Amino acid sequence: MFYQELLENISSDFKSKFNAIEAEHNFDSGPEFEIALCEVLQTYLPNKLGVCRGFIMNSIGECAGDDIIIYDKSTHPTLRNLGHDNFSRKQKIPVEAVYAYIEAKNTLYLKGSNRNNLIDTLKQINKVRLLLESRAPLKLNTFNGATLNGFEVSSKPGWPNIKNPPFTTIWARQVKLEKSSNPILEYTDILKYTHESLAEEITRRISLGDVPNSIGAKFETDLLQSIFVSIDCIVLGNDAIALPIEGDDYQSPFYLDGKRYVLNKVSHGTAFGVGLIAINEAINWIELTPINWGTVIAHGLGWNIKPKD
Repeated sequence: MFYQELLENISSDFKSKFNAIEAEHNFDSGPEFEIALCEVLQTYLPNKLGVCRGFIMNSIGECAGDDIIIYDKSTHPTLRNLGHDNFSRKQKIPVEAVYAYIEAKNTLYLKGSNRNNLIDTLKQINKVRLLLESRAPLKLNTFNGATLNGFEVSSKPGWPNIKNPPFTTIWARQVKLEKSSNPILEYTDILKYTHESLAEEITRRISLGDVPNSIGAKFETDLLQSIFVSIDCIVLGNDAIALPIEGDDYQSPFYLDGKRYVLNKVSHGTAFGVGLIAINEAINWIELTPINWGTVIAHGLGWNIKPKD
C-alpha cells in the first residue's frame, strides 16, 4: 500500500537522522535532537511553512515554549532575523503565525524529578496552549476576513468549531522510567508506566486539594484531561503514539471535549511518520489571522490608543 510506504519512508528518514547525529553527539546534553527533527520536518512540510526552534510571543511580550515551532513564513515575519534554516539559534515567533508546536524530548522520563519527565513536559505544553488559545478565535463563518452574519456554519464531527485552534504535541525519541533506567521498548510497558505516572500525579493533586476525589473515577477514561492538560498527539518512540478519539473512531488530530486519548501501537516503527501526518492534517484545517499591523504602527508612532480593526 502506497500510504504505508510513505509512513515507513518518513519514519526511516527520522531514524537515519537520529542515528547519524547520535554517532557524534550526546543527544541528552545538547540541541541535536531538536535540530534533527527540524531538518526532517522541513523536508516533508509544505514550502509556505517555516520550522524553527524557539519561543512563541504575543503583542505584549508574553512568551511560552522553547522547542519546535511550525509557523507561516509566507505571510508572518519572525521576530529575530536569523534566517529560515538556522536551527542552531532560537527564534521568536508571533503567536498569530503559529500552526503547531512540538515539545521535543530525546528521552522522556515517566517518573522522577528530571526536567524531562512526563508531568513537567505536559505542564510546558499547557503553557503553550494557553498562549495560543489567547488568539482571537476565527469563526467558521469568516471568509477572507469578512464575517457572514446570519449564516451558521457547522464543523465536521470531531473537528474544532474555530479555524485557528492550537495544535500541540510531544515527540520523544525514547522513553525511560527514570534517568538510571534502560529505554522502555515494549509497547505494553510504555502504556503501563505512562498510566502509572499520570495516576500518581492525580493522586498527588487530590492530596493537595487541587482536584476532587471524584476525579479518580476518570482514571480509565482520560488521565490527561483529569490533570487539566490538553494535548493533541504524543509520540513515544518508534512504536507508540497517543491520539484523541471519540467513541471508537478517529475523526481528526485535534483534542476536543468529549474525546479521549488512546495509546496505539503502530506497525513497522512508524510513529514519527504518523505524528508528521497528524501535523499535516491539522495544518490543512488551520487558518491563521494576520498580525494587527495597525497596532504595530500605532506603537511606532507612540500612540496610546489601539486603532480600529
